[in-house]
Amino acid sequence: MMLRIAACFAVALSLCSLNGPTDPPGLAWARFPDATVLYWSDGAASLLQAPSLVGPWNVVSNVPKPFVLAPSAPQQFFRLKR
Repeated sequence: MMLRIAACFAVALSLCSLNGPTDPPGLAWARFPDATVLYWSDGAASLLQAPSLVGPWNVVSNVPKPFVLAPSAPQQFFRLKR
């Protein structure tokens, strides 16, 4: 599975800083032998998923934090939206 994380209108595979209320929400990931996990701390942000970087973007409903990815496609893109 190829994992790509889109945050702050750019592809990001690392932490974004949260230094104030106007900063975009930060999205981080960790890869383990048996799972890939997404982490974020902004409770007002919604997790969105898309099959490509241009979309269409869909809200992932009832998502737990942290979110353990279940590989359902060869590649998936994720971002946060406040």
